[in-house]
This record gives sequence, C-alpha cells and structure tokens, in this order.
Amino acid sequence: MAGRIDSRFQPFWVAVIAAGAVAIVHPAPIDSEMPRHPELYRGLNQFTYALDRVSAEYVDKPDTNALIDAALRGLLSATDPYSAYIRPGHKWARGGPAELGIEVAKMNGAFEVVSAIDGTPGGRSGLQATDQIIQLNGAPIDGLTLEQVVEKMRGPVDTPITLTVSRRGIDDPFDVRLVREIINVEPVKMRDEGDIAYIRITAFNERTNDKLIRAVKNVERSIGDKLKGYIIDLRKNPGGLLEQAVLVSDDFLSAGTIALIKKRNPWRRQHANAHPGDITRGTSLVVLINGGSAGASEILAGALQDHRRATVIGTHSFGMGSAQSTIPLGAKGAIRLTTTRYYTPQAVQSTQVLSLRSSLKSCCPMTSMPKSRPAFPSKNPSPAMATLAALWTLYPMHRERMHNCSMPWGS
Repeated sequence: MAGRIDSRFQPFWVAVIAAGAVAIVHPAPIDSEMPRHPELYRGLNQFTYALDRVSAEYVDKPDTNALIDAALRGLLSATDPYSAYIRPGHKWARGGPAELGIEVAKMNGAFEVVSAIDGTPGGRSGLQATDQIIQLNGAPIDGLTLEQVVEKMRGPVDTPITLTVSRRGIDDPFDVRLVREIINVEPVKMRDEGDIAYIRITAFNERTNDKLIRAVKNVERSIGDKLKGYIIDLRKNPGGLLEQAVLVSDDFLSAGTIALIKKRNPWRRQHANAHPGDITRGTSLVVLINGGSAGASEILAGALQDHRRATVIGTHSFGMGSAQSTIPLGAKGAIRLTTTRYYTPQAVQSTQVLSLRSSLKSCCPMTSMPKSRPAFPSKNPSPAMATLAALWTLYPMHRERMHNCSMPWGS
C-alpha cells in the first residue's frame, strides 16, 4: 500500500533527483573531520605553490578569494554536469527570487534545457528539451558556470529577460522573451476524457503523492464503473523528490522493486520496494514521456514499465539517473555533489547512461490513423488497448510516434 516505506531506505528520503536540483544536506561543519584519504591531498602542495606564485607575481594584484572560488568551480566541473560549487550567499543556498520555470543542465559545455515546466513562463514560451541557451539579454554565456547562468536568469518579479536559443533542426538561433515570476507548481492535474482519466504530474514535490491519491478518488467518483484506464502524463516533468517518486510508484504496484539506489560503498546500496495494494485496483495505465522527463519521472515510468504495469509512449527520456547532496563548507559556501545513482528494476545501467525508451517502437510521421487498423480491436479489447486507442483521438501529437508500431492488441 502506498505510504509505507522500507525502513532501510529512509536515510535517503530527502534526496532530490531533478536536473540542476539541490538535495541531501549534510550538517557537519567543514572542520569537523579530517580528509578520509590523505594520499589524495598530496597534490595540494603543488596547488598551494601555484596559488602563492599567482598571488605574489601576477601583473595585477589578484583577489585571492576569487582565485579559490575559481579553483573550487573547476574541481566540481571535472566530475559531472550536476555537481557544482555554491559560493557563500548564493541564491541556490538560500532560495531565489522570481524564476522562469526552466530546468537547465550544462551538457558538454552547452547550457541545455532539460524541461520547461507547465504553467510557468518557460512552459508557456514554447521552449523544448535539448534547446541550447547561447545568450542572455544579448550577452554570450560561453565560459560561465551553470551557477552563474541560473543566477542571471533569476531576478525581481515582473522583469523581462531575453534568451537566445539554438534548436536542433533550425538553422538560425532565435530569441525568446520571458517575464520572471514566483513559481508555484501544482504537482498534479486531472480531467475526465469520457471513460479515460487523464492525470498530469508536473513535478514531484512534497504534495505529489497526496494530490495523486485525491485525483484517483475523484476519478472513481466521476467516471465510476465506466473507467477504462488512466493516462499518466510525465512529459516535461524534470523530477523532484526521490521519496515522492517511490510513493507514487508504490501507488500503482503491489510487489517488487521500484528502484535500486547505489552509493559509492556497496554496503550502502538500498532497494525501494512496493507494498501490497494498488490504488487503481489494476486499472490499465498508459504513461507519456519525452526528452523533458527526468529524474523522479524516470523512476516512476521505469518501474511501471519494467513490472509490465503500464505501456510507456513517447520519445526517449532525459537520462537523469543520479541524486545530488549539498555539503556545507562552513562559511565558505557549499558543494553540490552527485552521491547517488538509481537504477530501474531491470536496467543494467543507470538511467543516467541509458535513458528510458517507449514500450512501442519508434515510427515514421503520419497525420491520421491508418485505415487498416481499427480504433478499437474488434474482439474483446483489453482495457489497456482501449486506453491506447483513446490516445489516437485525444492526443493527436502522439500519432506520429505510434504509427506502424508493434502494438500488442491481444494483450
């Protein structure tokens, strides 16, 4: 039953698994312990010598703090796109002002949109996953850190900013003008589509699981016994709290592993397991994903797909298979460090390496449903196939992904 958590897994519940997100906070001060691997720090002699020479001999007197900040940024940038140095007083550490509703990651040196969240300036602008931001207000951002770019995109409420964007398939960059606002994401939205329930999960925050349970109860009251299935829309959902991803997965599963969480030390690996009870009582599920589905969205979609609980439709997900921890450095800021990777039940690789794929094969474009295939199977259609067939009518944007697919009509 949803809501019960394996006690062995509880130490990781404050993890956040969204691109660019901040997660587990370690409260120990910087001077509370000595380095665990002294041999790794022998190179500090070389670093301190170089720092001393720069401080003493550079043609202009340098700012020593700025040099150290730059060294820390370089240290974290050598790990992965999600780890970073957070300098003292930065907005990431204390909560920022108005925002754009865009999740951004630095991928291969480029600032790439992971997701533009629904209901935010970014979501309304038409920005897409994999769009690359190359300028802010006409100024190039080459050479900036992810921290610096995010800080520039934040600002006072109702102030405009222009993003210059490069998009695959479009020759010339183009401008997108946005107006900053306070972002309050409603995590779950629901509506009836005849005998199909459509549930949109936009983020995994503290309210997601409770809101989902409430939405399912509302569906049961409004549609009743005519309900054929649910469409769970995870497109453009950049992720959020690991705890919520596991709870929501548990809502639809009655047994089995939801995710495997791996730390650096093998003895710290944990399983998140489902418990008896399915809030939909086995009603058919279709899950929609795209390149903006990351982190917690991939845990949910991967668990439901691997346990054959849902059919997943869409493009490849983002492939964000890790969680970050924020480690304070006393009065000298903090570091955000990747400390966890998660794996879907049957995956041989973390989704950070292997993004989720649709349950259906990739297909060629089309504008209408092929006449040779009926909207519903002619003989005793399963609820799952009825739900899939409803997609042809309700969500024409996905027809191009489903045309000529290997659809298991008899299942």
